[in-house]
Amino acid sequence: MNQMNTKRLAPIAVACGAMIMWDDAFAYIDAGTGSLLIQWLFGMAVAGFAVLNIYWHRAKGFLSRKFANDRPDQDADRAAYEAERD
Repeated sequence: MNQMNTKRLAPIAVACGAMIMWDDAFAYIDAGTGSLLIQWLFGMAVAGFAVLNIYWHRAKGFLSRKFANDRPDQDADRAAYEAERD
């Protein structure tokens, strides 16, 4: 590790060590904090699924366009599908 990284990490290491050595916190976490954490986790999960859904549809569209010309029976499939709909 070079000297620049050591100078940056030394205060962080000292602060973490001081927090570990501390006996009493004298802190209070109210009920709203737990609710906030659950809401945050749920929101992150929903956002993650939304991002996955967007990229899934983009990849699916890209691949379907890329391989659309490779299927010689595509017109026959489309005609059969339209015949079933009518």
